[in-house]
Amino acid sequence: FELSENTTKYNRNNKKRLEGVVASMSRGPVQIGDQNGFSDVPLIMQSCTKGGRLLRPSQTVSAIDRYFLFLATKQNGPTGEVYSTHSEFVYIYLLSAGLLQNFELTISDVYHHQNQNGMIWNEFLAYEWNTSSKYYEFSQSQNLLLTPNNLWTFQYFTFIPVDSDISNGWYLQGEIDKWISVSPDRFQSIEMNSDGSIEVVAKGDLGEQINVAFVNVNTLQQVIQSCVIGESLVVTIRAPSFECA
Repeated sequence: FELSENTTKYNRNNKKRLEGVVASMSRGPVQIGDQNGFSDVPLIMQSCTKGGRLLRPSQTVSAIDRYFLFLATKQNGPTGEVYSTHSEFVYIYLLSAGLLQNFELTISDVYHHQNQNGMIWNEFLAYEWNTSSKYYEFSQSQNLLLTPNNLWTFQYFTFIPVDSDISNGWYLQGEIDKWISVSPDRFQSIEMNSDGSIEVVAKGDLGEQINVAFVNVNTLQQVIQSCVIGESLVVTIRAPSFECA
């Protein structure tokens, strides 16, 4: 798995962003294979903490069922690669690459992603990596349109679980500068209160700055709170006060 800015004959066709997101979505070993001095540090940091700890999902990535259906029947499925995974907080991550035609993703395509209590969410806010403050409803009544792309213009969506009982308040969007925005390797707990406030506990390395986004339930306004992790190696972040403790 190479992440390199060098444009030698060995990597002119480098798909380093795609390799980075696939490595992050997997739970297998990851190795940086760059020549000294040629590492793309900002890209590498999208996959890990300051100390190099990988920010991973709770299960390894896999293709959606309808991908295999299309391979067998050439119908009723995506004309390209569509893979998904999730974190234990039921944030879902979906990659679409090499898609030849429009494809409507349905909520049933991701039903197998559920939390430790077996609860299945029926509504999400979806956002694409390149436009992280633009949100799409994704529910039983609203599909998500995936558009044609290639291995360089792939689409990478994150799905934020929506609690219909909360009519006013904030959702955690997570670290929008990381491929796995709400990784259990970063977040210890997420507590949503009946008044709409939210409190999250994140862990990291001493002196590490983390940038955590929240989304207003009603206005879909995004607020990013930056915090520096201290000697306890954990930080508590609250909304709507947007403070670090």
